[in-house]
Amino acid sequence: MTWMSENLHPKGDNTLENGGILPPGTPASTLHLPEAADSDKKINSIQDLQAPSSTTHSTTDLPEVLSTNEKIDSVPDGGLPAWLVVLGAWCGLFCSLGWLNSIGIFQSYYETTLLRQYSASAISWIPSFEIFFTFVTSPVIGQLYDRFGPRFVILGGSFLHVFGLMMASLSTSYYQLLLSQGVCSALGICAIFQPFGYSWSMRISAFLILFLLVIVNLTVKTRLPPSPQTQKMSKTTLLQPLKEIPMINVVLGFFFLTFGVFVPINYLVVQATKVGMSSNLAQYLAPILNAASLFGRLLAGVLSDRIGTYNVLMIACYLAGIFCLALWIRAANTAAVMAFTILFGMTSGAYIALSAALVVRISPIRGIGYRTGLLFFIGAFSGLTASPIAGAILQREDGSYTGMQIFSGATLLVGSSFILVVRIYKTGPVLRARF
Repeated sequence: MTWMSENLHPKGDNTLENGGILPPGTPASTLHLPEAADSDKKINSIQDLQAPSSTTHSTTDLPEVLSTNEKIDSVPDGGLPAWLVVLGAWCGLFCSLGWLNSIGIFQSYYETTLLRQYSASAISWIPSFEIFFTFVTSPVIGQLYDRFGPRFVILGGSFLHVFGLMMASLSTSYYQLLLSQGVCSALGICAIFQPFGYSWSMRISAFLILFLLVIVNLTVKTRLPPSPQTQKMSKTTLLQPLKEIPMINVVLGFFFLTFGVFVPINYLVVQATKVGMSSNLAQYLAPILNAASLFGRLLAGVLSDRIGTYNVLMIACYLAGIFCLALWIRAANTAAVMAFTILFGMTSGAYIALSAALVVRISPIRGIGYRTGLLFFIGAFSGLTASPIAGAILQREDGSYTGMQIFSGATLLVGSSFILVVRIYKTGPVLRARF
């Protein structure tokens, strides 16, 4: 058994040449061992390898052990159950972030029709509350996902979402809309707004989302078994991610990116009508932006596999900021507004597609739920204040959108720079590093 003594210390203490320790009883089948040249004995466990030997150690490659964490990290690629989860996740994103990407149409409608007695800044609190309550409970939701799986969490969220939209369809005053759409629902879609009017558009949106959420509830499940007996997290454990330099910069980057992304989404329709676009055409800017964002998200996913998640999101959001400063400010006619809508939709799509993946890239798999929730929790506060700040800037400048557009572009550039810091921290100043 010469090869055994070449790979193990002759101490019988399960210690490898590189200092690694194997637990007693580890099956030999988990080791990548060469075939024995001088013995036909079957090796059943690591204890069979512990006989002392006087053979001199060599630099032979050490055996590798698959740890429990490595097995957990081995994610299946393909198969019907996995693709059903993808389908359910798509439906869930359609009902959640798809709705948030469409809330600009409500800002325009409330300003001109339902709540025209209120200022733009006051009305903007409705979509801001919607963004805030979508994100702010994310750490709690993430913990529930990690410990109990998605089933009951999604079921409860589905009820609140549909109920909130139904109540919004009956609302006629500011506080009712703030509570139903801004707080209870915080999710949805409004692609069929114009043909049916406000009330029935909200109801049809609710029924559509109800149908999609049924699919979500039936298909989304966790690959890992729930662990409700997980040790209670202490204050130190809860704050641990914010002691890590990469996580701190990702959170700060997402905070500023949320400012920059949601200002155009909320005010693009209103600004377009101010520069002469007809209201009938302006109402289609939200679905056009979302259609462009769809291509942007798909392209971001494909490119992230090739050049890295951080590289793609950073470049896309830098471009989105440049478009705000170089194109949106100068957009004084229908063609320019339409061009900005398409370009911004494509580049900002990476924010939707890859934000959570930033956390996954730098986190242990068992902590992904909480850490992702923490990311969205911090982003909730910029989502809450983005539109009111933009509205206040608009009001202070007597209706000029330039200051608001500069605010949006600048925060996108700042947020992208924090993502760049993480990329350099993890890979060094290597231009073509894939991360």
